[in-house]
Amino acid sequence: MFKVLIGDYIKNIWYNLITVAIITATFIVSTIYISNIMTETRMYRLVSSYLNEDSLLMRWKMHFDDSTLTNVEDSLMTKELLCYSYAIPNLRTVAIYDEEVMQYMKPRLSDGRYVRDGSSEIEVLASDSGFKVGDTVTICYMYSEKEVFVEVKVVGIIADGQKLFISSGKSSYDMNYDDLYLTYNYEQTKECVFITTQEQLDKFKTPVSYDNFWCIYKMNSGISEEERYVNQMNISDFESEYGLPTSAIVPSASKLTERMNESLNNTLLKYIPLTIGVVVLVLVCVVGIISIKVAKSMKYYAIMHICGMNSQKTVGLSGLEMFVNCFIAVLFSISLMTVQNEYGIVGTINCEIGVIHILVMFAISVTIILTTMLVTNATMKESTTMEILRDTAY
Repeated sequence: MFKVLIGDYIKNIWYNLITVAIITATFIVSTIYISNIMTETRMYRLVSSYLNEDSLLMRWKMHFDDSTLTNVEDSLMTKELLCYSYAIPNLRTVAIYDEEVMQYMKPRLSDGRYVRDGSSEIEVLASDSGFKVGDTVTICYMYSEKEVFVEVKVVGIIADGQKLFISSGKSSYDMNYDDLYLTYNYEQTKECVFITTQEQLDKFKTPVSYDNFWCIYKMNSGISEEERYVNQMNISDFESEYGLPTSAIVPSASKLTERMNESLNNTLLKYIPLTIGVVVLVLVCVVGIISIKVAKSMKYYAIMHICGMNSQKTVGLSGLEMFVNCFIAVLFSISLMTVQNEYGIVGTINCEIGVIHILVMFAISVTIILTTMLVTNATMKESTTMEILRDTAY
């Protein structure tokens, strides 16, 4: 069977190469499409795990004691090391990304690479504000009323125009959930920011205390009205004691949740026309590939049938040949997109590769293989072997 498969594949090598190219293009288009949707909704997927109508919001946590709140299930908050540099007067902050935030909000880079935990140096990502990969910068932060100087190394440059997990500093009643965080553009802010991970921060020899902005406290589902009221009063008392802007100037968690869901619906509605286009493109590619495959191979299958190969094996042979094409296309697609992500050969195309993207490739491959087998089986049943040979004679 496999010997016959190899012979048939080599015999139709040009057809198979074209088929691989078409399937590869389909995989790449679907991956780019899914990547764009995931990028558009990444903040929603992170924040929605914490924000609901029972959640509590705090604009600036500072020295707030979490133990004064009851029935707290989890919390999401930005972590920022407020620091400065004598060499960079407009340095705003060093944002610390934990594993979860890095998973959802991993910043897109215009140059360089992401920080590596195994390095002996303290590595940071820098905003696109004049820094170059390899630059070393001395930053300063306060500890026990003393200045602490630390040298960090820039290993990546953050691309402009994207959401970063850094407090935007906005406070208004009409704000939405994505207004909590900064859309960074150096030309607008004229401020430099660094991003690093907790593992890099642990390399500091002197302890670090960071500020938390826009804390979202997720409450347990069984919280009572009385507990919710006490929690809110504890936050209000804290804000009054430290002269902080009151939480009353921002929308309630229920209103913010409602606006968050509306934003998601609007985003998904925006993609409906594109979704239809991608589905049509995939269907056209699938139908075209299968039609060419069956028309090209029917004479060969008829000859194999005369030589003793039954219909089930013929259908299986067509499916195996298409499986080989899909497998090669998957390898090509992943290789091309990996090279694009690493070197940006054709610009800043968003083509991340994750579990969902692989599953979509798998689903398209299964659809192509099964449809090929069904069409081959139907064609073999509709016509006799002699009719197929007569119709395909040349």
